[in-house]
Amino acid sequence: MGYKLALSDDETVATVRMPGLSIEDFDRDGNPKITSLLHIVSSMNCFVQDKALDSSGRTFYGYEKLLRAAVIFMASTELEIHEAMYDGAVPKWPLDYKMKLNDVGNSSIGTTGELTVASTGQTLFRTGYRFVHVNPITRRSMPLPDWWREKHCNDVIAKEPLIVQRTPRPGDTHVFKVRVMWTDTDNNNHATWTSYVQFSINAMHDGIRKNFYKNVNEEVVRRGLRKIRMRFMRESLEGVELIVHSWGSAEDDTTVCCEIENADGKVVFHTTLGYPSCVAKM
Repeated sequence: MGYKLALSDDETVATVRMPGLSIEDFDRDGNPKITSLLHIVSSMNCFVQDKALDSSGRTFYGYEKLLRAAVIFMASTELEIHEAMYDGAVPKWPLDYKMKLNDVGNSSIGTTGELTVASTGQTLFRTGYRFVHVNPITRRSMPLPDWWREKHCNDVIAKEPLIVQRTPRPGDTHVFKVRVMWTDTDNNNHATWTSYVQFSINAMHDGIRKNFYKNVNEEVVRRGLRKIRMRFMRESLEGVELIVHSWGSAEDDTTVCCEIENADGKVVFHTTLGYPSCVAKM
């Protein structure tokens, strides 16, 4: 993979050197795809959790022990993308991804990440995300082991977890239907967390094409996504039909809100996509 892991002296911060973005990571406007940036977050987490630090097999924060009898599911994520990410003069390879523990709850783990240019240290994006510790049999959350909480509770840099609240959905929304396909799923046959984002992006562009949003158009979107907040609530299996509702935010005129619900009318995913205004200095 070309990844190289380094830890701080106290082993509370992990930094991964990665090759960088490829041509497939850019959309037709020449901007890095949000799904590609989220894949970086996912890949870096998996790499750090699985990479043995020495011959004993131990890993960063002891994930190898923590996940022997459990799995972790994404609950909420936030990504703030800096202007440098869209600046063609700023190199996008190689890159460094730095992650550390943000908070520890009863059954959740919060982590922060930062992607920077390896040669200059310039920040490209910052992210925060919260995982839930889940029983693989019941598929319900379960408390973190006492030994893990006691060992790592003092390593946190914040006390509050990342909680993404749903934006109230208005009566008038743009409606876009999708079906979960095989390529949208993971090895549990569930739609991946990045697939929900892809559904939302496509729904937004369909709304733009139909002039649904008052202030969000192709010109605004070409300026590049600046902030995305996501909340994951339910799983979706291959073959199910989902309905994506989207609307312009009442609080920020260049933000689009999206909410995905299943055939039973239950919300499975919520996100806000924030873009810079046309008057913003680029």
